[in-house]
Amino acid sequence: MKKLLTLLLLTLCTVSLFATESIQTYLKNFPKDKIDAFMKGETVTCYSVNDQDVPSLAIEGTKAREKAEKDFTKKDSFTLSLATFVPYPESWKDKTYEQKKLEIVNTLFSVRTIKGLSYLSSSQTGKVKTLFSDAYTISGPKNSKKIDDFKFTKLDLTEKDISVYLKDNIFGSNKYNIKYQFAGDEIFMNITNYTPLSVFFVTILKQNGLDMTVDALMTDEGLALFAMATVTGQQPKIKVLGKTIEVSSPVMTRINCLKEWFKEQINK
Repeated sequence: MKKLLTLLLLTLCTVSLFATESIQTYLKNFPKDKIDAFMKGETVTCYSVNDQDVPSLAIEGTKAREKAEKDFTKKDSFTLSLATFVPYPESWKDKTYEQKKLEIVNTLFSVRTIKGLSYLSSSQTGKVKTLFSDAYTISGPKNSKKIDDFKFTKLDLTEKDISVYLKDNIFGSNKYNIKYQFAGDEIFMNITNYTPLSVFFVTILKQNGLDMTVDALMTDEGLALFAMATVTGQQPKIKVLGKTIEVSSPVMTRINCLKEWFKEQINK
């Protein structure tokens, strides 16, 4: 009898360990005017430069919300965020919790698939431009040796740091550090620039001046996806060699492209 009770308790613990909540549970404090668009899979945004509550798009109780609230109050900085809901693909209906999580985690580690990401240019209406012409994992921030993208084979997730090389059409060739953290149903990805970011050979953002977050929270129905960028030591608009550059625009383009990349990879 004791063995039976022990087995029953272990089974219950295992079930609760891999149980998710309904997305509706997390939307109690989400901006009411954005819930419908969010649930339809549309992208909702917030800009601190427009006096909008950037942290409000991050689910309360998550690492993303904690970071958003911290960054939102930083001096000499501005933040912007976006959020959307990504239903699990139909092909995932028979996947277990562990299989879904591994799929999500390994997608976020698949740096090479970022290569070729495109976006619609706001300055040249309707023109599609490639954001990242190259992307791969490197062995460390001080060199550019290509290595294979990291991949988990089982759910023994621990905090992990990697370095990557990205070549984009605005800031050129640069190295970034990425930190991954795993907390329950949340997969948290934080990206900072290791090399200074320049335009027209003029440094726009110093090391760690651009801080980007991509956060995926697993729910019963799909993923609550949140992305945020924090720019430190720079104004939203600046003048370089007589030209006005909107720093906030390319930054929003980056996190929006990362969001679209993630959705595309998940639905492949």
